[in-house]
Amino acid sequence: MKKINISTLYLWTAILGLSFSFISYMIGIWFPVTYGILALGVLGFAVWSYEKRHIIKSLILHRSTQRNGFHYSIIFLGLLVVLGVNFLADKYNKTIDITTDRINTLSGESLKIVKNLKEDIYLKVYYVDEGSSQVRVILKKLFYLYEKESNKIKSSFLNAKWDPSAAEYLTADNENKIAVYIENSKKKEKVSDPISEETITTAMIRLNSNIKYKVYFTTGHGEKLTSDESPQGLSEFRNSLLSRGLDTGSISLQDLKDGEMPSDLFALIVAGPIKPFSETEKNILKAFIEDGGKILFALDPEFMASFQDIFDVFGVQLKKEFVVSVQSLVPLFAMGSIFSKTSEITADFLNSQVMFPISGYISIEYKKVPKDVQVEPLVSTNEYAFKAATPEDVQKALQNISDKGEMKGESFDLGVSIVGKPDVNIHNHSTHKHNEQFKVGNAFNLVVFADSDFLTNEHLLQFFNKDLALNSVVYLTGQKDLISIRPNQAKPTTIEITSIGLNIAALLSFSPFLIFAFLSAFFWFRKRSQ
Repeated sequence: MKKINISTLYLWTAILGLSFSFISYMIGIWFPVTYGILALGVLGFAVWSYEKRHIIKSLILHRSTQRNGFHYSIIFLGLLVVLGVNFLADKYNKTIDITTDRINTLSGESLKIVKNLKEDIYLKVYYVDEGSSQVRVILKKLFYLYEKESNKIKSSFLNAKWDPSAAEYLTADNENKIAVYIENSKKKEKVSDPISEETITTAMIRLNSNIKYKVYFTTGHGEKLTSDESPQGLSEFRNSLLSRGLDTGSISLQDLKDGEMPSDLFALIVAGPIKPFSETEKNILKAFIEDGGKILFALDPEFMASFQDIFDVFGVQLKKEFVVSVQSLVPLFAMGSIFSKTSEITADFLNSQVMFPISGYISIEYKKVPKDVQVEPLVSTNEYAFKAATPEDVQKALQNISDKGEMKGESFDLGVSIVGKPDVNIHNHSTHKHNEQFKVGNAFNLVVFADSDFLTNEHLLQFFNKDLALNSVVYLTGQKDLISIRPNQAKPTTIEITSIGLNIAALLSFSPFLIFAFLSAFFWFRKRSQ
């Protein structure tokens, strides 16, 4: 049996160790043991080089080697340059966004959050191999947008197959193939699905916030429920609020002791009651408003009348007639397409629409608005809308429009914002107490919509309904950083090329191949003639 040379073992150790380490690095799966394999490969190469030092020396000093030394040096230097450039490009990865719409740059809201980071944060992706490779590629591109803006942001991808710490963040039955968390030295926040710039930036805000914001939904009057997963329920709205870091709860005003609101309440939501509030309950609402309360009212036209006395003092009239947009695809629907450009809730709603099923409208009597109160329309229909007292009247009007092909429409306000410190006493306040964020003299803030169905599971995800609903709530809680975090969107661009220009473009596209073909022929004939 042929005896194996010990130096050959060193050489194979070096080849296998370095090859395994290189492959692990290239495919992005680097285990802790790989460092040991790499060390064995380097050590094997070093020992083999020492054992074969005489052969290596004679090879270097050989006449043919010296004759071609310059060429070998150029090849070696070229390899070093290529490796060096790739290393620097990977370590200092920089790009320039030259797109007109800045689609490869974070939105303004995200940039503001990223630039103000006080400590390092880590974007961590926990995943299993099956079915997540494409998602990981998308996430790497998205994370890069954050990392290039701040050296305080770092990302990592942890495979549950190899990293035991990753498995605990995925569901036991592996239905959840991937989970994204963002953490700092103190706590960790899960990035909500679908993972996007909006949900990542929102998680960053929650991570850096020491306050747990909570909104309460009133109950006891047939209101829509956040626990209801039917088309008429608000479970999707609740999930959206949770994704923004807002906790939710329910509250019965009738059961409040001395009308005192919960200490963790930051905003109150009245969503589609079908029974009147008692006078006691309405007095609690009035006192809460006087203390600087934050309330979102989403009231359906059939049940608006019982709340009118709350809004009389502000010069706001709730109208129960049905509003219909002629351009709506579904009868009885009102389409909001005109938005306030000054309100933080809707300032970003350009070329957008919201859909209000079976909506009333709101009329503002500006002469009756108190001097310290600002009442502003948030969303309105365009001028191609009309009102009707009953659904039957709506159908008749739609038929008349269909027959005549024209109508005299008008614009209606579907939602308003009411902000200020009234110079009138809304209610005898003396018997009511509220938590510390609501005190006498604080500015109150009300958002009022003439429909509640746009909040339901059936309609929330249509058009910009979800944006309007979420922006209204986060605005009331004072988290203005969470309003309208949307990535920059590319706009369509039309490029017109004349026939001459098209021919020139085609010629230029082939020019590199023509140049290479010409040079190849030139050097071939030149070498042949020598």
